[in-house]
Amino acid sequence: MEQHPLLSQIHPNAINSLRMVHYIDKNNTVHIVSTFIRFGVGTSIIDNTSKGGFAVAVNNETGELQGVGRQEVSKGAATYFEHPNTHFKFKGFIIPYFQEALNLVKEFAFYFPNRIVGWDIAITPTGPLIIEGNHNPGLRGSDIAYGGYCKHPLIQEILEEIKK
Repeated sequence: MEQHPLLSQIHPNAINSLRMVHYIDKNNTVHIVSTFIRFGVGTSIIDNTSKGGFAVAVNNETGELQGVGRQEVSKGAATYFEHPNTHFKFKGFIIPYFQEALNLVKEFAFYFPNRIVGWDIAITPTGPLIIEGNHNPGLRGSDIAYGGYCKHPLIQEILEEIKK
């Protein structure tokens, strides 16, 4: 698989994948709760944050990187405003084919019985490609990238539903 050349400018050694988390509400409406992109570091071919990569939140409306990369605490808790190897600045970068990736997740949301799924999406030169859907998406990464999930209105809705 080949990633989009604009993403290779940021980190060429890994397929830097999007994680899009969807939630299906009680009315069967699909919401994208959060999106972040993971980047590998150094010569690593792995972008996963548990393996030393880091995540940058993505604006769900525009596909723009939100400017701050965050590493897991267990890996050093570094924050980045640019990629540590290529010095590519995140702020203002727009993910290619972002709207198509959103549409793909919304289309595939009903193929899983779970109401919350985390989708790993590669952005290739010709568009988005699903790598996998995670029935247990590990919301810690989304929480870190989003800057605190408990502030998110859809998470509040989910928590209220669970309480009932």
